[in-house]
Amino acid sequence: MVGSETFFSNFMNGIIEGYCIFTSLIFIYWLRPFVRNRRAVYISVLLEWCTDCILRYADISSGLRLLISVSSVFIVGFLLYLLDEKRNPMQKIFLCVSFFIIRWLTLEIFTELGFYERDIILEFRLFRESVPAIVAEYVVSSILEYGLALILLFLSVRLFLRTYRNKHEDLSWKELIMLLIPCTSIFLVTRIIYSYYMLWFDGIENGSIQANIPGNVYRILFCVLSYLTLVVMLYFYQSIKENKDIEYANRVLANQIEDSKRYVEQVELTYQKMKSMRHDTGNHIAVISGLIESEKYDELRDYIGKWEEAYKDAVPSVKTGNAVTDVALSEYVDKFAEGEICLKQTFKYPCKIDVNPFDMCVILSNALQNAYEASINVKDSYVEITSVERDNVYIISLKNRTDKKVVFNEDGLPISIKTGDGHGYGIRNIREIARKHNGDIEIKQLSEKDGLWFVLNIMLVS
Repeated sequence: MVGSETFFSNFMNGIIEGYCIFTSLIFIYWLRPFVRNRRAVYISVLLEWCTDCILRYADISSGLRLLISVSSVFIVGFLLYLLDEKRNPMQKIFLCVSFFIIRWLTLEIFTELGFYERDIILEFRLFRESVPAIVAEYVVSSILEYGLALILLFLSVRLFLRTYRNKHEDLSWKELIMLLIPCTSIFLVTRIIYSYYMLWFDGIENGSIQANIPGNVYRILFCVLSYLTLVVMLYFYQSIKENKDIEYANRVLANQIEDSKRYVEQVELTYQKMKSMRHDTGNHIAVISGLIESEKYDELRDYIGKWEEAYKDAVPSVKTGNAVTDVALSEYVDKFAEGEICLKQTFKYPCKIDVNPFDMCVILSNALQNAYEASINVKDSYVEITSVERDNVYIISLKNRTDKKVVFNEDGLPISIKTGDGHGYGIRNIREIARKHNGDIEIKQLSEKDGLWFVLNIMLVS
């Protein structure tokens, strides 16, 4: 009898150890897409695993055990936040809390089903009288229970990762509260179920209860519905975020339309100024001739200087081959000069590619604005924009020095490091325009002797 108890104890300890190791690996799989620093994931999960070991083997009172268990979830989330460049603390907490709740639900589902399986098995005489049969049933059922729980946990994590698409967006404290409300409710019920189990075990030990813990369909339904609640809550949260994204994208597009209108108005104003200057050319020549004849050379220089200044104010400083992009690019040339950022540009409007000025202004404005914001605090900042046209292919290339490593999301687009809402839509708009013209974009980061460089290549095809 003692040998049987030792076997069951050692076997169950082995099963639980294996289960905890595999759940830690799944926890790593769950966290990695949300974290830039992978080392942070491994250290945080190691801390969680060590805490589990302490709770399994240390002789600790139930109250202290609960306190350590709950605290460890938030400590792991906080450690993950610290090690991952202090990014998105609310999301880190939600990830840890939701994983532990899902882990409990998946195991509890098969634990409850195990009660039903035990009652069915005991209906057979063989399993009531044969010790080897009982041992075999115990081994097989335990492996199936924990194995199926691991499989369901893994599939659940995959489902959640698919549902949780905005993995690198900041989570606000209000969103955290909304997402944690169902998790908190589920956690409170887990304590009720745990207390129920403890009371039943105490009753078996003191002899007041003879039967084993019965299966209960309501506990199974609770676990399934709780699981579905988390999935549905996350799905609707993502729907809200996507609607918010559409709102921001429309706002960005509206601003770009207004910018394009302003560029067109500036072109019309430039034409009016040029027309006026041509109309006054005869008068200017007469004045210049008079100053020359009277040998008033100082006044002549002043007069010509003012005329030249008026001409520069009337005409865009950049010549691209298109009046609208002349204005747009000239505006950014002045902006870069004010920010003391070196800008080299050899951009030319395409001759063979049929692209309207509005689309080109969207490309230039978004690309140059991103380069400006990335360069404003960079030492020895440098930005270069060029264009090449070969047959039916037109390529715009923008290169700027950067001091930060670029991190890409699942779509291959760089993740914006700017805080607040409404960021990251510029590159998306550029890609949409490129694809509309049968092309695409290429984004890469180069590490050269003079530092890190961000490169954006935009291809349009006729």
